[in-house]
This record gives sequence, structure tokens and C-alpha cells, in this order.
Amino acid sequence: MQRQTDVNPPLGIFGIHDTLEHIASKNHTYYLPLFKQREYSLIFRKAACECNAELIKLLLKCSALIDLDLNATSSNGNTALDWAFESSDNPGHRTVVVTLLMDAGAKTGNELRGVNESSDEALSDELTDGVDIEEDVLILPCSML
Repeated sequence: MQRQTDVNPPLGIFGIHDTLEHIASKNHTYYLPLFKQREYSLIFRKAACECNAELIKLLLKCSALIDLDLNATSSNGNTALDWAFESSDNPGHRTVVVTLLMDAGAKTGNELRGVNESSDEALSDELTDGVDIEEDVLILPCSML
């Protein structure tokens, strides 16, 4: 007798998807519907736009277990890194988020399209110059308008 299995079975003891939903329900209720739909790349871009370093770190730590595309683009061609560069939310955390994204290998939409934008490089250098990111730093999510 053959056992039916879930098409996307949860991973780990409690399941990575269940764990992420649980964390979202406690700290990121705005994102909960997206977590339930497993829209991790969209959550990643929204968190970058809001300079939500805590959520960015969580998704990066789980990236091998979930369907997370660091360089997924929005309908306008922006990636998470683009959104972080352009963000006016939580400016104190912007440098941290940009550094986290760049260290993880995130690219701008222009880089993906092969456009050489010296302004992207200059902004990147300006934001990350001399920044040392502590692994244990927890940054609370931005307040929602």
C-alpha cells in the first residue's frame, strides 16, 4: 500500500514552514498571509524595502530550506537590494540591511540586466564603508504606517 505524501512536506522537527509562520505570527503579523502562502521572495523584498534586518537575517538563515530567490524582481525590475538602496524607512538600519544583502550575494536589477550603473556602486561603497555587522544583533521590525 502506497502512502500519500504532501507535495511540499515541512522540513525539520516542526517543519521549517511551520516555524517561519510561528515566528511571523509573533513578530511580523503584517507578513503572516505571505508566510502562509510561502511567498518568501516577496517577503524578502518587502523586508528589504522596510529595512527590516531581523526578518532579512531569518530568511537568509533559512534560505537553503525554503524557496528564496535573493535576486527575484518586482514587476518594476527591482530586487531586494534595489529596494533597500531606495528605502527611506528606518534609515538607521539601511546600512545593515544593504550589507546583509550584499554579503549574501544579492544583486541590483541593473546588475541582473547587465547595466553598468556607477551610482549603484558608489552608493554601495558609501553605505558599507567600514561597517562590521554583528551576527547577534536583533533589530525590531519597522512600524507600519
